[in-house]
Amino acid sequence: MATIALRRPAGQAGAALSGANQRFRYLKLRVNNRALTLDHLLVSFDYGPAVSLPLRYRLVAGRDSAPLNLQRLQGRRISRVDLWYSSDAGLFNPVSVTVLGLR
Repeated sequence: MATIALRRPAGQAGAALSGANQRFRYLKLRVNNRALTLDHLLVSFDYGPAVSLPLRYRLVAGRDSAPLNLQRLQGRRISRVDLWYSSDAGLFNPVSVTVLGLR
């Protein structure tokens, strides 16, 4: 769905999603090159209020998160994903997070 490059040690980053069908039952996050601690995830939709998913776990590089359940959202189309994080990233060593949608 989207890849987000995190260049600061802590903060907030997000990505707008585009495509014909962004309706998913689950989201997964994959950290590609460095460890990352996820604090919070905000999922925004084309219509209706955004959904806040408070998280507090560490993702090891090369691993996926557990599936984050979105079934209670009744198939609304996802327009944007924002995440709050902390890591050992830097300007020249960004952490790369890939957001995956599962139907």
